Amino acid sequence: MKNGLRQNRDDVMLLNDANEMNSFYINKPRKLIVRTLFRFFGWFFICALLSFHIFKFPMIPVWAYCIYKFYIGLKYFEKYNVSKCKVVIFSCFVIVTELIISIFVRKAIWFLFSRIL
Repeated sequence: MKNGLRQNRDDVMLLNDANEMNSFYINKPRKLIVRTLFRFFGWFFICALLSFHIFKFPMIPVWAYCIYKFYIGLKYFEKYNVSKCKVVIFSCFVIVTELIISIFVRKAIWFLFSRIL
């Protein structure tokens, strides 16, 4: 990392590290798995909040990047013997819930913003 910013080669190194790891772990690092999932869910929620009428098309690359990072995370989970299917199904439910919640949060923010001005 240069100056604390991520670069494209960091993603390549992460994928390479995932491929070279041992595929069997007796003790799964649950805190790491949960923290990684919640980080992805946080990014998806931010993307869901910003994906409204004006920003629909500019947010497409951001969504693609978040999905790509989620794919890299799934590669790591596979190395810890975590089922990819279960993680994807659980993530779909969480993301759909976040999309529904983000609609109400945007309406609440707009309501508060319009009442103040």
